[in-house]
Amino acid sequence: MDSNSPNLPVQPLVHDAIPTTGFRKWVATILTTTQVAPNVILLALLFIYRLKLINPSVKGKTGSEYRLLTVALMLGNKCKYPRPNNCPSPR
Repeated sequence: MDSNSPNLPVQPLVHDAIPTTGFRKWVATILTTTQVAPNVILLALLFIYRLKLINPSVKGKTGSEYRLLTVALMLGNKCKYPRPNNCPSPR
């Protein structure tokens, strides 16, 4: 951890944020069959983190986690080989 980072308390996950067994299996299947690069996975998770950070009051409906991760992985993969106007700016 960066020594300049504030020591914020870690909040426990709310019940709705705990992934279901079905979602975990789906993620494992998607990541193994598509062989997505680790940096794409991290970038996708960063996109989701930033989305939640900017919009903390937005609550997804049942099943939206599948769509959200799919789109985040697609965006991350698109940014793997950056070209002009191909990737969202890292603000």
